[in-house]
Amino acid sequence: MDVARFGAFATPKYTAIKVPENYSRRFRLAYPNEELPAARPVRRSPIYDRLKAAGAVMGANFALEHRTVVRAARRSPTETPTYRRSEAFPFVRAECQAVRAEVGVYETTNYGKYEVSGRGARRWLDRVWPVAYPGSVVWDLRPC
Repeated sequence: MDVARFGAFATPKYTAIKVPENYSRRFRLAYPNEELPAARPVRRSPIYDRLKAAGAVMGANFALEHRTVVRAARRSPTETPTYRRSEAFPFVRAECQAVRAEVGVYETTNYGKYEVSGRGARRWLDRVWPVAYPGSVVWDLRPC
């Protein structure tokens, strides 16, 4: 358990639950799609309940629950950890095809948020952003 990776949500109660979980797995392999269940859910997005009702498989990033894939509600809410192709593949494929043919909504609540300001901010953003915007622009790259 890397204590540097935890924020204000990591209360003594949260830590008391997570530490034994992590310690018990100290010498076990971690899988790419494996999510650990202890002390969850701690933080939820505004649409958490809707996602769960739609059959979302949830992951946690900085203790914030986020959707990893949506599958039929009657299926298991977790995936079997594996180094092979994930059980989510057919559901992700179907989502990609649906979005390509129609439209989709993508929740970004679990993304990082950065504020860039001050002298040279515009020049720096023009250098790192893939497109240049003319004139004065306010960039809001976070969910409203």
